[in-house]
Amino acid sequence: MAPMICFESDAAQFISSQLMGLRDSSLQGRRIVILGLTPLRHRDPLQSAAGLDLCRDLLGQGARLVILDRPQNLVVLTSLLAMSNQSGGIPGSCELESDVTCAFRNAAAVVLLPGFRQSRPLAWRALACSMQSPGWVFDLRPDGDLSRAAACGLQTWQLGRSERR
Repeated sequence: MAPMICFESDAAQFISSQLMGLRDSSLQGRRIVILGLTPLRHRDPLQSAAGLDLCRDLLGQGARLVILDRPQNLVVLTSLLAMSNQSGGIPGSCELESDVTCAFRNAAAVVLLPGFRQSRPLAWRALACSMQSPGWVFDLRPDGDLSRAAACGLQTWQLGRSERR
């Protein structure tokens, strides 16, 4: 039974611990897809501090982040993540992607941030096949539904729930 985590700021350490238990106890070079880093339209991009902090923590542990977002947001994300990547010689790397299929290819995990809103459901079966096994989905949204992802064999965890599905 996983510990109950109720705040985004506490999630980085848990995500790291779950992923580091997979192979070589390191996040070095692990591909992690981040969905929803761009906040909702009515917010200032800098208000997504928890998402940026999570990215910075994962980058600091050597992860290879793939930020998936709409093409019109890539300029904002590039500048925000450039600031993150430049601070203190972070060992990880970051790339921006607008294509879901390309982003998920060979990913160890996917992180769904609160800013992620789906216009249509993700094709979890196809996406799970392109991910590493075991693939993880970490959902930091309070109202997310990971039942389809779990049915495709992905390990799932959601913020505020005490058990992994």
